[in-house]
Amino acid sequence: GHPDLRRIYMWEGFEGFPQRKDFPLRGYKDTLNPFGAEGPPPTQPDLATKDIP
Repeated sequence: GHPDLRRIYMWEGFEGFPQRKDFPLRGYKDTLNPFGAEGPPPTQPDLATKDIP
């Protein structure tokens, strides 16, 4: 194995290793989610203020 095994994709408290082949595709039910239960809010452009030609 590599001598410097730092977490670069997930936060420190995350249990498991998502880059492994045996990790479930949908992930585990996480008790500590930094984005909240719903996840980050979607970013959609405001169509009411957009100029339409």
